[in-house]
Amino acid sequence: MRCRSMVVCAALAGVLFAARSADAAQIGFSLTEVDSTTLVSSLPGTVITLVNPDEWLIDVGPAGITQVGGGGANMAWAEPANEPNEVNYLTAAGGTTLRLRSDFPLASLPAGLICGASPAPLAQGVTCLVGVSATDSFFVTVIDTGDASVPEPVSMLLLGTGLAGLGVRRWRQRG
Repeated sequence: MRCRSMVVCAALAGVLFAARSADAAQIGFSLTEVDSTTLVSSLPGTVITLVNPDEWLIDVGPAGITQVGGGGANMAWAEPANEPNEVNYLTAAGGTTLRLRSDFPLASLPAGLICGASPAPLAQGVTCLVGVSATDSFFVTVIDTGDASVPEPVSMLLLGTGLAGLGVRRWRQRG
């Protein structure tokens, strides 16, 4: 069938897309960095391979994603506030595989990364389209929990000494 009018063609395409997407689900999942060697996916079936510290390959094919694409297949998410010059950078690696690089230098990101109307880097928890199956759309977010600072033993000793001193002072004032 040939379309004779641009308006008719656009309307027909809209009807066909609406018919396809009426049954489609929008499935969100997260990739959570626990530490520099541990990445966890909330999408069952995802296969994660550690390449180097802070770098993983994520095969989403076994989870049902048949085509990787969309803004999330080339997007960056912010690191925690204590690392303002670094991002988590997710890219397509071929087939149904993604590559996540944590602690990626913000200055090295390519220009023009946009998810919807949001430029990179996205805040942690914000999702972006990363792939589709025959019926569903998949959205991903990257969460980084592995860089939380741990107090040094000397800092804990100083804190404990200060609290003990306050306790002794209060005890003397009461007695």
